[in-house]
Amino acid sequence: MAKRYSKEKNKKIKIVIGICFISISICIIALYIWKYYNIKKTIDYNTEVEIVSENIVDENPTIIEENIENEQIENEKKQEEIKKIGQYNVIGKIIIDKIELEDVILEKTTDTSLNLGLTKFWGPGINKPGNVSITGHNYKIERSKLFSELDKLQKGDTFELEDMNKNLIIYKIYNKYTVDPEDTSCIDQNNDGRREVTLITCTKGAQKRIIIKAREN
Repeated sequence: MAKRYSKEKNKKIKIVIGICFISISICIIALYIWKYYNIKKTIDYNTEVEIVSENIVDENPTIIEENIENEQIENEKKQEEIKKIGQYNVIGKIIIDKIELEDVILEKTTDTSLNLGLTKFWGPGINKPGNVSITGHNYKIERSKLFSELDKLQKGDTFELEDMNKNLIIYKIYNKYTVDPEDTSCIDQNNDGRREVTLITCTKGAQKRIIIKAREN
């Protein structure tokens, strides 16, 4: 009787061990399958990312080229727009970095043109030998700050004039003073062939005129 009981007990133990072994085997196989699936998924994802990146790189030169072309078109349109303001032709441009001014210069000075921008008052063409005088109001308009900050300039400061042929010349300020409105001696012409520029605007209250004198640097 004892022997029979012992055999049944051993049989049950073997069955339990067998079940445990099978369960462990199934778990190990499932783990390997899970790892394989995740590794494959990661590889597939990285491959897709590389393909997308390659497509982006391939497209970038085209996009950049189109952007450059569009920018050039816009610049050309802007240049067309500033050839004339109102009924007045543009004859050049002034750039004064110190007061962050970049504006066109209109061909002549009238009450109307002064309300539109900076104007040539007297003298030769832009960047031509002689003394060209440029005038403007001392307040801002919607399109430009005009000469509203001209009083901030001092001796030794520089600015640039650009003519319609895109020739750019740097001028250095050598004198600054105020005069009565009737005093026009600042527009007198020199006879030595030098390029000179006279900038003119009113003081606050328009009692005097601020005169900035500059020569080619």
